[in-house]
Amino acid sequence: MLENQHAMAFASFQTFGRKLSGGPEAMVRGFFRELRKWFSKPGFAGSGFHRLAMELADLPGHPARRIASKHKNLLEGHLVEVLAKAGLVNAEKHGRQIWVLSEGVIALAVIHADKNYCSAAEDAALALIRRG
Repeated sequence: MLENQHAMAFASFQTFGRKLSGGPEAMVRGFFRELRKWFSKPGFAGSGFHRLAMELADLPGHPARRIASKHKNLLEGHLVEVLAKAGLVNAEKHGRQIWVLSEGVIALAVIHADKNYCSAAEDAALALIRRG
């Protein structure tokens, strides 16, 4: 079941990546704009893979944790790829930093039911890539 959910979620994320266009700053703005849309959907509960990994945090070898890790690694890699194609210098490093910000903002949006954390994460991501 988790492998199927991973395949569906990854396909959706790839579609999401194709929606992004322009240079690195436009891509980052688009990325966080799409996260805001997701956060605004009725019943938003964050990433099931994120919740799953946290629930099983004391069982590092659990097969479900391996799937969650695989899923998150592929999503991060896809984000890096999209940003690299947009011409982001140090795309791997900055993509990982932006990924960390996005995962944090997803968790905070769930905890506080406040999508406005997305603006803070977007500002931080833009500052990262501007600083180079």
